[in-house]
Amino acid sequence: MMLFAMSLISGASAEEKPVFTVQIADQFERSHTAKTLFEKGRPVIFGGGDRRKTRDEIQPWLKPLREALKQRVKLVGYVDLRELPFFIPNGSVRKGLKTKYPQLSILCDFKGQIASKLGFTRKTAIQLRVFDGNGTVMGGVRGSYSAERLAK
Repeated sequence: MMLFAMSLISGASAEEKPVFTVQIADQFERSHTAKTLFEKGRPVIFGGGDRRKTRDEIQPWLKPLREALKQRVKLVGYVDLRELPFFIPNGSVRKGLKTKYPQLSILCDFKGQIASKLGFTRKTAIQLRVFDGNGTVMGGVRGSYSAERLAK
């Protein structure tokens, strides 16, 4: 587990920095910007996607990542909701996320404003992207959790 996590942080080449020119609210309606997300220079792992089952598929990744990354790493959830049907209220989505993830901030991107900045592709249930404390992309992985995938 540790090898995979460390290779995500230290072994990948740096890519472009994400540029957040908008504020994105989480499920608690707290506003986030690049400054709040990359505070204190800590690495940040974004996990999420744009499918209905994203909410269930991120859960198995959380505990192993926390255990593998002993250093202080900020975990942030992300959900791309631009394809959410118009008849589903945004409030009901937030309420469901609050209930399921009371201690994890999940950015609710109803317009898909930062998906490409995070390197997330559309129509993918689960993606993880690792950034250093300055916002530089360090690596990532797509797909459901498995011990074998984490060990790679």
